[in-house]
Order: sequence, then C-alpha cells, then structure tokens
Amino acid sequence: MSVSVFRAFFLSLSFSLLADPLSFEPRGVANLSTRLEEDSASFDVCGEFLIWFASEELSSAWFSQITTRIEGFNVIDTFSAPSLSFDWDVGFRVGLGYGMKYDEWDTQLSWARFNTSAQNEVSGGVILPEFFGAFLHGDGPDFGKIDWSLFYNMIDWDLGRSYWVSDHLSFRPFFGLQGGSIHQTIDSQWHVVSQSVNGVSIPVNYIAHENLHNNFWGIGPLGGINTKWIWGHTSAYRFHLFGDLSSAWMWGVWACDDVYTNPTPATISTNMPDSTLGALMLRGIMGLGWDAAINKINFSLQLGFETQFWLNQLRIPTFQQLRLHGDLTLQGGTFKARP
Repeated sequence: MSVSVFRAFFLSLSFSLLADPLSFEPRGVANLSTRLEEDSASFDVCGEFLIWFASEELSSAWFSQITTRIEGFNVIDTFSAPSLSFDWDVGFRVGLGYGMKYDEWDTQLSWARFNTSAQNEVSGGVILPEFFGAFLHGDGPDFGKIDWSLFYNMIDWDLGRSYWVSDHLSFRPFFGLQGGSIHQTIDSQWHVVSQSVNGVSIPVNYIAHENLHNNFWGIGPLGGINTKWIWGHTSAYRFHLFGDLSSAWMWGVWACDDVYTNPTPATISTNMPDSTLGALMLRGIMGLGWDAAINKINFSLQLGFETQFWLNQLRIPTFQQLRLHGDLTLQGGTFKARP
C-alpha cells in the first residue's frame, strides 16, 4: 500500500513539472512595461522650459577691499570680498525619443542650453585685484566693475526601460553618454590711480581691462533612474509624482587664459597648459506630472525642481599662480511637455 502511494506521488509530480512550461521557457516579460500602448514602436519629441539660477563657489575671488574708519582713538580696518550673484535666467531643453518594440525599451536624445550672467562693481578704500594679470602688474585702482557670463550646452543620450514594480510605482533605470561644454567669460574694468614702480607708488590715471576664460568640455558615461508614483487616475488620465537621479563621469578638458591690458602700454598674458581631468556631475529633479491617452494620442506634462552639481568646475588662476577649484550649481524650475 505504501509503495503504491509513493509511486503515485512521484508520477503526479513528474506530470506537473512536464505540464508547466514556465520551468523551461519564459512566458512574456518579467516586469511589465509602463508604456500605454504595448507591443508597438514609436517616436516622440519633448520640450522643456528652464528657469534656473547659477551659483559658483569662489566667484568672490575677483578682488579684495580694505576700508578704514576711525572710532575715537582707534583705527579700524575692514577686509571684505563681496560675492558675485548670478541672475535668474531662462533656457531650454529639447529631446527626441524612440520606443522600441523589442522588450519595450526606449532611447532618448536631448540637448540643453542655458546662459546667464552676473555683474558687480566696487569703489572706495584699498582695492586689490586678485586675478593674476592685474595683480602682477601692480596697478592700484579706486574703482572696478565686472561682467561674468556662463554658457552651458549639454547633450545627453540614454537607453532604458520603464516598468512597474507595483500597481502605482514604476522605475526606469538607464545608462548612456553625456557630452558638452560649459564656457565662462570674465570681463573686468579698473580705474587705476596708482602704479607700483620698483616698490614706489606713483600717481596715474587710466582705465585697464582684464579678460579671462574658463572653458570646459567633456564626455563620459551617464547613468541613473527615473521614478514615477501614480496617485490618481481615470481611464484616460493619471497624475503622478516623479523623482529622477543621475550622474555622469566625464573625461574633461579645461582651457583657461587671462589677458590684462592698460594704455601705458602694457599687456600681461597668463596662458596655462590645458588641464585634462575627470569631471563629476550629479543631477536630481522632483515634481508633479500629468499623463493623458486620448484616441491613441499620448500627452504628458511635468513641473519640477531640478539641481545639477558640477564638481571643481571653476579652475582659473589667481595671484597665487594656483588654479581655483570652485563647484558650480545650477538649480531651478523645469516645465516639460511631451506630446
């Protein structure tokens, strides 16, 4: 009796294994795609309106100021290095995407452009220019002004797949390439009232100019993840929260130069060899979105806050003949539309 039961158990187990094709062949895709229309290939375009604010460490390094005041019998000297603040400015990002039929992967190509500038001026007291050209010449100004411009151009390409990890949460891990340039131009003007000649200060009266460039370009691997959490939906619409994180490790080149001129005439050029170094970029964005699918036409809107952090982006030389290591941050609002 026990032998018959034992034999029947193994026969039933064998038939169940043979009858289950999942043990030998995959049955469809393990993680279902979030694509609204499955098993189809399609192109899409997107446009983004950017309103960003740039800030850069060590952007206060263009001059130092010493002012003196007398309080009673005390002489008080105050040292200051006022910072330079960039304005809020607008930019754009445009992209082209292709959704593949095979395994429902997708690829995206985008280009972002953003320009901004900052101005400042100083007068009174003892003014010490700190860029290398003006400092080396020994001119003593009583007034100075600066115009600092930043030009950002970046191209991203990525390949990824968006899939559901629960009924309302989706992930899209991706990898790709990032390449582009960040060029900075610094123009300063000084009203010079004294000049040091063999250690002796003599009075003068002229306008001097200094022009610097901090030009970067690079390319390297890009990777990250897009997340989306659906918090309300109908048959045709759905609202979501989204959060994206990414990073790029780039092979970068910095070309920096400094030219100082005055009408004496004098020209001081500081040309340093190009720096070939690694560049690290960290990016994060979070916000709200709305998706729609009407008559087989998909449409998406997103509004979020984005931050990009570029490590050691500012590398111009100062009077110590050493390069600065100033971090650049770009942050602000991003509005995206994808028809």
